[in-house]
Amino acid sequence: MNPREQVASKIKTLFPKLEIQHFPYRKERMHLLVANPDSGEKIRVRVSESKNYLNDSKVVSDSIRPYLSYSGWWTFNPIEIEETSADLWILIHPGDNEPARTLLLTFSELNHILTTGCTTRPDGQKDFYWYASEKGSNFAARPLGTEGAKNILEGKATLDPDLNLDDYVDSWDIYFSTVSLSTSRLTSLYWVAFKHFFQHTDKASIATQLGEFLLKQSQLGTGRLTPVISPDILALQGSVQLPEDLDWKQARNDYLTDKYLK
Repeated sequence: MNPREQVASKIKTLFPKLEIQHFPYRKERMHLLVANPDSGEKIRVRVSESKNYLNDSKVVSDSIRPYLSYSGWWTFNPIEIEETSADLWILIHPGDNEPARTLLLTFSELNHILTTGCTTRPDGQKDFYWYASEKGSNFAARPLGTEGAKNILEGKATLDPDLNLDDYVDSWDIYFSTVSLSTSRLTSLYWVAFKHFFQHTDKASIATQLGEFLLKQSQLGTGRLTPVISPDILALQGSVQLPEDLDWKQARNDYLTDKYLK
């Protein structure tokens, strides 16, 4: 079973209601089209695989290998990513003799990682290393270098939130459960908005970040998902001040709980 078939099988197992079509990437710029036959909602998926480079000294040095269970290596072409029709990228290590591993990234999230979690070659291509530790943490390792990665793995340094990949690992429910349930209004793009803009307040104001997100996701001519943005989210474009004892993560959780779970 090739990686695309493996992803399709996983989606079908978890969400049997969904319909999945396979496409040749060179022609359609995506691999899978996942659709809800009842609501008409669709997600275009691009699948990209990597073997485990754990024993490759070019990717993982001997000094940090004992701390890791997996190391994936992808080289991205930013121009190709801009030209793709995919809404969701699934990076997969197929597994062979070990469990399969996946990272699920929206177009916006992938572009964020290209900026913060990769190094750039002279020709503009981006190298991305996914390190999974024996303790279960996942992070983008390329910008850290060997010494920086070792400090993180040994607990001597704090991981930059921009390099933390834990939220993206095997996150099938975030992206596909809302397609499977046609009555849900809390789409994957809602979650992306909350997760991204409440986690990175040290870099820009919430209003500026949200504006950038809405601008990027409003490119309707690209064939990507049309976001459904609620008035509550739009209201956050104004100035947001939190009490001193409330951080952004707690504010996000409180908002989601109050709005959707009570």
